[in-house]
Amino acid sequence: ALKTQQWNMVYVPYCTGDLHVGTAEQSYLQGQRTRHVGARNLDAFLNRLGPTFSTAKRVFVVGTSAGGFGAQMNAWRFAAAFPSAEVHVLADSAALLTPSGTRWREWNEAWKPQRPPGCARCEDEAEAWAASARLSLRAGRLGLVTSEEDGLLSAFSGKSGGEFRDGTHSL
Repeated sequence: ALKTQQWNMVYVPYCTGDLHVGTAEQSYLQGQRTRHVGARNLDAFLNRLGPTFSTAKRVFVVGTSAGGFGAQMNAWRFAAAFPSAEVHVLADSAALLTPSGTRWREWNEAWKPQRPPGCARCEDEAEAWAASARLSLRAGRLGLVTSEEDGLLSAFSGKSGGEFRDGTHSL
């Protein structure tokens, strides 16, 4: 006899340009507001999803590209929203590497990200978010699927191909 399992899938759209961690509004062009409120949006989703799936034993969070960054950077939020579940996070094409130059500082200033509790280093380096995610997942796992040579992410991070490859290996 075959035994069937029940599962649910929830899609969280991305639209705020802040890797799902922002809490700020900015004016880059006069008269136009950019709302970097990904953290607030995710909180709204989790406030609804946590109670809806309160009996879940396992939760898998999967994100691709910007969603992969958000999945890792919000691992602590997912673990808190599903305290009785084993929470696993898988990021695809989202190597959390501190960008070259002043990008990380500029993004932090623009987005005003809501950082994981106790992660003082998250303000200074992207890799600290990954370390924090591993800790917050307790028995869950953090996974990354990425290419060693990703031209888009290399440009996004301002790293050469070799720097990007070495950074992903260190993760």
